[in-house]
Amino acid sequence: MSDDDHKNFLQLARTGKFNCMISHYECDLYDEMLKNWNKEKFKVCYHGKIVDECIYYNYDKPETLLSYRYVGTDCWDRQRVTRKINRLVKKLNELPALERNAVMSRVNKRLTI
Repeated sequence: MSDDDHKNFLQLARTGKFNCMISHYECDLYDEMLKNWNKEKFKVCYHGKIVDECIYYNYDKPETLLSYRYVGTDCWDRQRVTRKINRLVKKLNELPALERNAVMSRVNKRLTI
């Protein structure tokens, strides 16, 4: 795509009345034209090089995901999250059944203590 093609595409995406997600390498044009959008940045390996890639989206950040496999900022953070989850699950499994079910009931209702 030419620079004009990118500008036309981004203008259409900005003015559309729909949820939109755009994946692109980090660049000034996209950062400027989509500055009011949410942006998530991550590193990817492309043709043997590590590059910054961004996802721009025009809707609220989701709280519920289809998969939680990649929760965390990098492999070390994902490992930390996985270990935390494993510790919590172990503690839950060690509770008597009624107490465990009471905790899960509270979690399912999203109530706070």
